[in-house]
Amino acid sequence: MNKSENKFKTLNKIYHLVSFDRLTGGAQVAYLWHKALLNEGIESYFFYKGGYKLQEKIKNEKNTIAYFNIFDKVLKILKIPKNSFVIAHLSEDHWLSFFLKKREKRIIVFHNKKTLRNDIFHKLIYKKKQKVIFAYNLKEKPNFNKYKVFLPVYDQKIFYQGNQPNEILNICTIGKLEKEREHHKFLFLCNEIKKLNFPFKGYVIGKGKYLQNLKKLKDDLNLKEIEFLGYFEDEELAKILRKMDFLVWTSPGSQQSHRALLEGILCGAVACSFEMEGIEFWIENGKTGIIISKNLNSSAIEIIETFKDKEKYKKLRENSYKEALKKMNQENFSLEFLKFLYEDTSGSP
Repeated sequence: MNKSENKFKTLNKIYHLVSFDRLTGGAQVAYLWHKALLNEGIESYFFYKGGYKLQEKIKNEKNTIAYFNIFDKVLKILKIPKNSFVIAHLSEDHWLSFFLKKREKRIIVFHNKKTLRNDIFHKLIYKKKQKVIFAYNLKEKPNFNKYKVFLPVYDQKIFYQGNQPNEILNICTIGKLEKEREHHKFLFLCNEIKKLNFPFKGYVIGKGKYLQNLKKLKDDLNLKEIEFLGYFEDEELAKILRKMDFLVWTSPGSQQSHRALLEGILCGAVACSFEMEGIEFWIENGKTGIIISKNLNSSAIEIIETFKDKEKYKKLRENSYKEALKKMNQENFSLEFLKFLYEDTSGSP
């Protein structure tokens, strides 16, 4: 979008309310939206929980506002200028924004379907006529008159393709290491690759309370090829992902919105995923990635054969990359976002 042609440029300020102290999940998506709007000359502000590592990381960034307790937050919210757009991203922000004066324009964001509540209190907060943003792909029409889907945006100066494929197969999984994220499936898949006597290196990216369980499983399976790398952000994470030939997604519940899957695709890794609801939006088996079946041996063979066939691998990789960019609508994000805020838009993504 050309700044000089942006008819919305001089209008209302935009405030992103984010009740979180780390740049993960919905907070990360909110920050990326904020940065994308700033880059187009739009007066956007990022309102976040201070006193933690996040403040140290972004305190010198343009238009970031930290609050330190609920009272400080309320006082600062009350100072938001008249006619500003207030984008409430997380659950605490949803109910707190309910008490804003009518002069502000409130928009609620749902970053995954678990945050959409059905109790009486939240039904009072969710006004049918208000505008709502969904940061994940919708499978059915929501009960709101005015809504739109905006998927995460990315800094393509950070997340860009590497020189895959490598000489030796590099395969990884990523995410918070909790039992319900099912990263143990990745280790069992790697064990099948090992049984086929195919050389590879496997990596687990992330941290969490399930780490020791995964390390024990690695030892039980005698998977010396597996390395636990820990947690990384942005540039450091991108450097690692650009070295990966395949990224295996195991985390049910976050596949519709979790940014790490898309970061892997943008960095050139071929996306693989176990079967789960919503993943088909990002991965079409054999065309934009690989869906791992319950028969891990057959999926291990498919990964190996795809890796060995360099032309097939490169085609799968490029298809995945192009489709991801198309669905994210990265280039037109700011313009479409502003249109939704200002216009009386009713309808679908």
